[in-house]
Amino acid sequence: MTQKETTELEHELSAALRNVGEQRELLRLSQLENEEKRKDIIWTMGERAKLKERVQQLEEAGNDLHDGWRGNRNNMDRYLEAWRKAKEAKL
Repeated sequence: MTQKETTELEHELSAALRNVGEQRELLRLSQLENEEKRKDIIWTMGERAKLKERVQQLEEAGNDLHDGWRGNRNNMDRYLEAWRKAKEAKL
């Protein structure tokens, strides 16, 4: 092998090693980004569960109000006050 061929191989090896280093850094950055996205997804799922629970509570309170009103329209103020108290208790 000539000196020129050896030098060319050394340059190719050096370029390949730089490329490997760049690829490792891209992989590390991608892993960090994926971890942040995973955390965001978990947080979003928790918030979604909280909102679903809140909707359920409001639906139940609305159903109770409707049932009470339908049963006795003369006592609407009493049922509205009970609904307000129930709503505040569930917050």
